[in-house]
Amino acid sequence: MLAFYFLLLASAYSFLLENPQGNGGTTITNQYLTISKFYEEMKLQQADTANVHRETIKLRHDTDNSLTLLTSQLQQKFDLLDKKLAEIARHNDSNSDFINLEQKYIQLEQKYSNLEQNYITQGHELAMLKNTLQTNHNTSIKDLGTQIRTLQTNHNASITNLGIELKNVEKNQNIHFVDVESKMRAAAIMNNQTFIHLQQQIDNSTEQVAMTAHPSSNSNKAGIIKFDNVAFSVGIKNLTAFKNSGKFVCEKEGLYILSVKIYSNTNGAHFYISLNGNTISYTKISFNGNHPSAMENTSTAVLTVQLRLNDSVWVFYPRASHVAGSAWSTFTIVKIK
Repeated sequence: MLAFYFLLLASAYSFLLENPQGNGGTTITNQYLTISKFYEEMKLQQADTANVHRETIKLRHDTDNSLTLLTSQLQQKFDLLDKKLAEIARHNDSNSDFINLEQKYIQLEQKYSNLEQNYITQGHELAMLKNTLQTNHNTSIKDLGTQIRTLQTNHNASITNLGIELKNVEKNQNIHFVDVESKMRAAAIMNNQTFIHLQQQIDNSTEQVAMTAHPSSNSNKAGIIKFDNVAFSVGIKNLTAFKNSGKFVCEKEGLYILSVKIYSNTNGAHFYISLNGNTISYTKISFNGNHPSAMENTSTAVLTVQLRLNDSVWVFYPRASHVAGSAWSTFTIVKIK
């Protein structure tokens, strides 16, 4: 290179003389680039090259810093997602929403990997651009600035898009969390209701209800027979209404056995059992074709019925007949289930 400058200097002095004089003293107009002007252009070009080199290094440094900051922010986001995913996994390992969220998390990691690869590719492109600038000093500074601005724009756009995707993922994640919590609360309420209903069924099936009653005295009339002398009862609250009306009102629904025994000396006497006004049993006590000869008989009816809450059961004579009081006649009700 030094030899080149010497040769260049020698050539310049052979034809680049400032203001040479002829034999006649006539001044010759300067038609060539002077040495000072040549050196000045050389220095300007070297200064431009040095500036481009410094800007390239600064851009690479800024890009590395941005990548480092972005990596740190993404790592913090991933750590937060890991914690939330772990919390969901502890509450419900089999929840399909958690699986979908995990898949989105994996997709996000893949997008981050792709973005990081893009940054590496851009770094390689910057290195190639630097080598090109160093080997070709005639590259337009304006074109180089345009490329740098385009690269910076793409870089900023990538960061913006990644931020939008992270916000969307976080928003969807919050929606899934709310949905999972709502489903868990609904399941808990349903389980509680099921438990209460089951407990109620158990209580109803194990609760005792029974009664045995007799007429307190003889009677000879038609209508509802009143068994107003309650000899035994359990699980029945309103016995007073039963004694006064002769109607048993179901307070606890279930399966019941009804047993009615009537002693009578009326010829052709018969009694019915009614459920809510509907006759469910007919029983004849006796009949004597040689009437009015004396006769006395007892008849019994036994039924199994399903009683609902507030159902009414009673025994009645369709016509006036004798009913023997005390233990001669009996009405028994027992809840078996």
